[in-house]
Amino acid sequence: MLYQITELAQDDIDAAADGFDDLDKADSFISNIHTEFGSIATSIGKGHRRTDLTEHDVYFQTFQKRWSIIFKRERPIIIVRVFPHKMLNPNPWFGPGFI
Repeated sequence: MLYQITELAQDDIDAAADGFDDLDKADSFISNIHTEFGSIATSIGKGHRRTDLTEHDVYFQTFQKRWSIIFKRERPIIIVRVFPHKMLNPNPWFGPGFI
């Protein structure tokens, strides 16, 4: 396996998919995000730090222009969280319970 998904990240993905009115769109979102996880895992240097948001050793990758995939660069990579961009600001999400 190229990547692992934390329970928190899986909850994020499930919540995002539940937000779609159309089941086909939800299935497409899930399929596409897993494809992106694989791309992150096989691409050297993908992702960027956000020290303005967190001091955790994590990287951020934009997905479909409105989502941030937050991951640890390990082997396999660990998908920590999946957030909509509107939630990305210094807030309690990035505190002790973040990962």
